[in-house]
Amino acid sequence: NNGLSLTIGILSNGTHLTIGNGATITRGGGSLAAAPTFSGTIDLVYTETLTTGFELPVSGTVLNNLTINGIGINVTLAASATVNSTFTLTDGIVTTSSNTIVMTSSAASDLIGGSTNSFVNGNLKRRISSNTDTYSFPVGNGTTSNDYYKVEFVNNNLAGVTDLTAFVFSITEGGNNIDANLNTFEDGTNAYINVVETAAWDLSPDGSVTGGNYGIRLYFGAMSASLTDNTFGILKRPSGSTNYNQWDCFWENTTIPNPDAPGRTVADGYAERLGYASFSEVVLGEGEYPLPIELINFNAFCSGNYVNLFWTTASESNNDFFTIEKSLDLKEWKQVEIIQGAVNSFSVIYYSARDEKPYIGNSYYRLKQTDINGHYKYLKTIAVNCESSIISDNKLEILDIIPNPVLNSVQIFYNTPEKGRVYLHIYNSNSSLLIKNEMISEVGKNQFNIDCIGLTSGIYYIKIFNNYQVIIEKVVKID
Repeated sequence: NNGLSLTIGILSNGTHLTIGNGATITRGGGSLAAAPTFSGTIDLVYTETLTTGFELPVSGTVLNNLTINGIGINVTLAASATVNSTFTLTDGIVTTSSNTIVMTSSAASDLIGGSTNSFVNGNLKRRISSNTDTYSFPVGNGTTSNDYYKVEFVNNNLAGVTDLTAFVFSITEGGNNIDANLNTFEDGTNAYINVVETAAWDLSPDGSVTGGNYGIRLYFGAMSASLTDNTFGILKRPSGSTNYNQWDCFWENTTIPNPDAPGRTVADGYAERLGYASFSEVVLGEGEYPLPIELINFNAFCSGNYVNLFWTTASESNNDFFTIEKSLDLKEWKQVEIIQGAVNSFSVIYYSARDEKPYIGNSYYRLKQTDINGHYKYLKTIAVNCESSIISDNKLEILDIIPNPVLNSVQIFYNTPEKGRVYLHIYNSNSSLLIKNEMISEVGKNQFNIDCIGLTSGIYYIKIFNNYQVIIEKVVKID
């Protein structure tokens, strides 16, 4: 027989019932009282609430496609089901209990659907390849729409792992599993203060990672009511741990999206973190206030009798202002200047400040950021030595930089009090020297003409100096 449709009653096969290769079993009700014999691969379609029985073989790989498509149904596995090709979740829940849905296809697209109306309540195992695809695991921890908590595996050429098994569980706070034991900080400064215990996810591999890495997207579903934009993030700890002090955001080795980007807001429905290289259980954690701005760089340069400070942000969330502070010993700090922030920004912003009374010799500057709620954090501390550049008797100075921002070329006009050799260096934001030039300058106004076509867009520092003095100014290159 190459097809079987059972909607009511009991099918008892007696001594044998053979289902031919490529057949489709449509299960809309009824039950099988004994095990049929499968001569090849079959398709299974479930359209009514039932417990799967003998149509799922206890050994061998015989299922080709598995489809769950019945409004409000709950299919309960009596045995693990191995699916060679597509697994489609349209309507209805699959409860695995201690069993597992096993997908042997490594194509990310072979899992179709998944929603609050149709997911796996239990264990879902998927085969993966070393690629950059995103694999969906539509899993949950119950049979209602509020029990659906999908996880997505964002592959980045992971090697050493062939299969991943995912399931969802809840955590009961108590003992050492308490928020007071949390001790992890985003960007090293912003503390996580709460674990959302309703859902935790476990991703278990069949091998050890030998190359590449991966990311995770946790879909928080019904937990969204307790979350606030930009304050939540993914935490990770060893599977089976019973102490909250083992939760870690791993901010040093992973990345999260910019503030208000997908993966940071409640409206998007999920949290994202990229760059993992090991597997264990994960959960959503909440911070006390919005997670940090993204600082690209912070630099200080001696320039004549001043110290010029420059910093760049890639994004800002609720950022009120920056404070520049200086110190001789890293203990006692003095305020230099306050610079207003952008509050919220999703593009690169360049900032600058000037210390008109710098310390002579070695000193330190640090950048402090304060948000609109009064919370603050120190972003970076840098050292500078101005002993040789603060010489008040010489008047080497940059008069003008035209144009700024720079497109293809720039003219730097400068003044020098005596005839002599003057040098020009141009550095990028990583302090790499890119352009060198020099000329014999006359007393008074002089100029350098510099070709900038080979420079990419970004921030650069122009350094002009002679035997007595150093002057540094910032320029922006645009395309």
